[in-house]
Formats: sequence, C-alpha cells, structure tokens
Amino acid sequence: MDIVLIGSGGVAESLTYSLAQAHTPPYAIVSPTEGHAERLCRLYAPEAVALHSLAEVPREASIYLFAVSDDVVARCAQEMPLTSGVWLHTAACVPLETLTECHEDSGVFYLLNTFSRGRPLALEGTPLFEEYATEQAHGAIGELALLLGVSPQPSTLALRREIHLAAVFACNFVNHQWAIASELLAHYNISPAVLHPLIQETTQKALTLNPREAQTGPARRGDEVTLEGHRKLLADAPSVVRLLYDITSQSIHTMYHSNESEDE
Repeated sequence: MDIVLIGSGGVAESLTYSLAQAHTPPYAIVSPTEGHAERLCRLYAPEAVALHSLAEVPREASIYLFAVSDDVVARCAQEMPLTSGVWLHTAACVPLETLTECHEDSGVFYLLNTFSRGRPLALEGTPLFEEYATEQAHGAIGELALLLGVSPQPSTLALRREIHLAAVFACNFVNHQWAIASELLAHYNISPAVLHPLIQETTQKALTLNPREAQTGPARRGDEVTLEGHRKLLADAPSVVRLLYDITSQSIHTMYHSNESEDE
C-alpha cells in the first residue's frame, strides 16, 4: 500500500509513527515548510520522500491522507493534481464534499484523540469515524484502519461536529485550565509538579466514575467563604482569568444546586 501523507503537524506525526510501527511507512510526506517533512522522515520513515509542493506528489499512490488543519483541507484539495487512488481527510468538521468536488473516490478518516507535534501517539484503539463516497474509498479506509489497529464507526458531518464539540470541553478546555493553574503556581514560585498527582487522579476518576458524581470543590459544596477567598487571590490576575473562575464556579454551582431555590 503506497500512502502519501500531506501535512506535518501532530496528526501527521502520529500517523507516520503508527504506519512505520505497522511496517508500512508513508511513501512520501508533503509539507510546504522547509524541514518539516524531512523531520518526520528522519524520525520515523527514513525511506520516505520529503516533498514541499502538492505538484510534486506521485500520481499513482493507493491513499492520499490529508492530515492538515480544517481550514487548509479545501485549499489542498483544490491544489492537488489529478491522481488515482483514494483521498482521505482527517478533519472533524470538514464535509466529505470538500474532497469529492475534486476527486470522486474520497472519504473521511477522523481519529478522535489529541495530537501534538513532538509526541507521537500509537493509534491502536483510537476511535475512528469514517465517511466515504464510493466503495473504493470504503475499502481503502478499511485497509488503513486494519493496518493501524482501529475500528471504523460510521459517521456523518453532523455526528463528527457533535463529537468534536464534546471533545473540546473534555480536552482543550481542561488543558487550558491546567495551563492557567501552572501559571498561578509559577506566580507564587511553586513548582507545577505539585499538581501532577491531582491531575492524574482527576483523569482516572473521570474514566472510572461518572464525572458528574466525581465533582468536588468549593463551588460543588456551595462554599462561598472559600470562593470569595479565591477571588481575592485573583485580584491581580488578568480579568479573563477572574471571569473564567466566576463562570466556571457558577456553572458547577448551577449543576448541583439549581433546585435549591425551588425547594425553599
């Protein structure tokens, strides 16, 4: 199976790593940024060809994987030359038609996880949501999924958008709050490592308990004295951080105390 990988970010890196682990590294990796494709080749696929333009891609590959950000998929599809094979994009919120308008045998290969450059992820077991326009595309998705150790689940654009929204809350927003916590500790000259056991236990509880039932903290208890103390500590923090503290605390309080006024 000849695979051309378009992109060099976090998704592309994990795909390159996992394909190499499955003894089927990409035939070529395409990135317009000098050195990015070369880096992935050097780390994971030394026999792959590093390219810097879509005009250079081989025309007879089996699969062309568009592992680029959502806002770049359409431009890449429009700049692609005529090829054989199947085109697949990995974006959650991009319609399948973005590819089929340019190439009939196309599909969606959306892997639900968090991907960062410099931290390759073994994809085995990662949820995969598929969509396809032709049986040829369906077959290519199945072959690639088998190679990576993932099980395709049928999806639509609407379903992927709904899942992505939930993923933003579960991952991006949580990580942002950890970043703020680290900055607060740095302000007080405290090592962020002090939070590591707490972060690990919070994650494990979310996986083993219902997160709604696992919630703790002053907002959950309705502890206004502690909340007010925190607000005083945040007096010199950026206004957006103070706002985030208040909004998040109010959201937690509402979830657990919304019926109190009705009961009074």
